[in-house]
Amino acid sequence: MSLAAHLGWPAVAAVWRRFEGLGVPWLVGGALAGVVLLAGQMLWLFFEHGARTLALRPVYAAGCAVFGCELPPLRSLAAWSATAVALRPHAVGQGFLLRATITNQAEYPQPWPVLVARFTDIAGVPIAEQSFTPAAYLPAAAPESAAPRVSLVAAVTAADPGGRAVNYAMSFAWPAAEPSHGTPASQTK
Repeated sequence: MSLAAHLGWPAVAAVWRRFEGLGVPWLVGGALAGVVLLAGQMLWLFFEHGARTLALRPVYAAGCAVFGCELPPLRSLAAWSATAVALRPHAVGQGFLLRATITNQAEYPQPWPVLVARFTDIAGVPIAEQSFTPAAYLPAAAPESAAPRVSLVAAVTAADPGGRAVNYAMSFAWPAAEPSHGTPASQTK
């Protein structure tokens, strides 16, 4: 008499009787197959994040070679930093000159991000936001992507946000076709 029948679980006992003749190797194999399927589902569920994680990328590359999928580009907004951010009245013309040293702190090359300048009033209420594509701040001979640990001094002309703007922040975003979650880089003024 099985343990399930002894405990009075007739439905469990009926299922157990089907597996009693299979033996331990089949049960262990079935359990391992279940674990492998669960791991595969987890890899598929977290595909976007996992494929952009440097440690997991080779696993996803091997899977895509088998299943014919395409890996998303390796990039991270959090790996960009801005230092020496300064906003000064433009010497020639109207508006302001926004300068910042931006650095790719990732361990891999990645495309240049969009620079986003946000202006707020004294209460922190947004007044204006301006975005600058890489074409606006990169020199003509700059490569399409930034190598690891590479810095660049970006200077762009920002329109005057008005007299109510007393603070500004600079962040990064991907171009409109990409997921855009800006990351605050620095605040000054």
